[in-house]
Amino acid sequence: MALQQPYVTNRFIAYAGDRLTTTLSLAVAVFDEFTLEMPATGIEVVIEEGRNKRVAVRNRSGYFCFNNLLPQTYTVAVRPDPAAGNWFVAQTRQIIVPRPNHLHPVEEFILKTTPAYPFPAHANLIRGMVVVDPQAVPLVPVIGAAVTAAAEFIDPTRPPATVTDQNGEFALFLRDVELEDDEPFVKEITLTIAKGGQQKPIQIINMKEGSTVNLQRIKFP
Repeated sequence: MALQQPYVTNRFIAYAGDRLTTTLSLAVAVFDEFTLEMPATGIEVVIEEGRNKRVAVRNRSGYFCFNNLLPQTYTVAVRPDPAAGNWFVAQTRQIIVPRPNHLHPVEEFILKTTPAYPFPAHANLIRGMVVVDPQAVPLVPVIGAAVTAAAEFIDPTRPPATVTDQNGEFALFLRDVELEDDEPFVKEITLTIAKGGQQKPIQIINMKEGSTVNLQRIKFP
């Protein structure tokens, strides 16, 4: 007797000799901007599809993998896990599948650090809080402002950069600090805060190597 409707099930039994084939469509490599290494934990990589999301599976090499994706443009988000310390700034990027090199379909994300990141004591840091009015009660933070640094020793094509968090706070680290004339201080660094077409430069002088400069509350614009 023929069935009027096909029988559909999500259960199956794999017998000897059966093969289940999947195709790697996209591998996301995530790197900590400070250590330049892949974070061991605390990161989620997803494809956003309206109200739904597709979560990547992390392999043993640390890559976040998506299999069997249809050819189209996907919104890929890399998010920190608040339960793991919320050390990184979330990022979202439009990625076309298939990738140009289908044998190496890797997309790299460099994660910006947040003020909560556990920097070592010897890190070269500039910290601050960007607010509308430093004297206001309560304080009104400037969220999502871009913070960049410029100096003679900094490559202008790749300046250190970060963004302010939900409290208006930022922590910008300088990787390669070169001192002048064997002195223990950096002569001058220009910090620029920008948002909505407005900018505010701040001059920092005599920053000691391996130290933190705390600018406290910064009025913007």
